[in-house]
Amino acid sequence: MGQLKRIGDLETGEDLAFERRSWVASCVGWAIMALFIVLAALGLFGGGPLSEAEVGEKGSALWVRYERFARKDTTSPIEIHLGGGAPGERVRVWVSRPFIAQGDLLRTEPDAEAVEIGEDRYVFTFPRLAAGGVVVLVLRPSEAGWRSAAVGLVDGPELRLGQMVYP
Repeated sequence: MGQLKRIGDLETGEDLAFERRSWVASCVGWAIMALFIVLAALGLFGGGPLSEAEVGEKGSALWVRYERFARKDTTSPIEIHLGGGAPGERVRVWVSRPFIAQGDLLRTEPDAEAVEIGEDRYVFTFPRLAAGGVVVLVLRPSEAGWRSAAVGLVDGPELRLGQMVYP
């Protein structure tokens, strides 16, 4: 406890060192809260510029757009962008099995004609898509944590991506 000082008719106790420590702790707390607000607005916790991710080169045979940060038990779309192919040819896209197994596959857009479940991957067959076509896999992660995936075309290029799932 600080010393009692007499100022006029008042006796007051003061501890300037404690007040400085308290002020510094308060400023640090406010700075941390402001940092979390900025990071949330930028998408660190989902739905913003930091959360939007792409792998592959736009305009190539295969590139993927997805959310880098997702939430458990909420939908998380994976957009698979495809380059052109021969007319009438079916498109066969595969996704690593552990990635899909860590949640639920709700639907594909467009609807897949067939799905083959292999030892290490799911293979989706789609009717011929126009050049620059997009396949969307709508997933719902059921486990929190880091998820990694490989996505590719059968007999074609392969891409790797990672996603953090918050509880």
